[in-house]
Amino acid sequence: ILAINPGVTPAVTGDLAFVGYKGGSEPGGVNLTWLVRNRAGQWHVVTGSWNNPAATVEEARFLGLMSRAVQLVR
Repeated sequence: ILAINPGVTPAVTGDLAFVGYKGGSEPGGVNLTWLVRNRAGQWHVVTGSWNNPAATVEEARFLGLMSRAVQLVR
């Protein structure tokens, strides 16, 4: 189930053996979490949350930051 939607573009997932994703959001908060296996067979968890109840979360900006973090486990 986690692998149905990788949560990032194929450009990010292309070099990875497995990408599982679960995300969630509500007003003022967003969480993005990946279970990643790289081509060397190493498993990693990449997770991040952005909370600001006083303002709208900049979801596109946060996804960009987290996508770069996922790329680091290659």
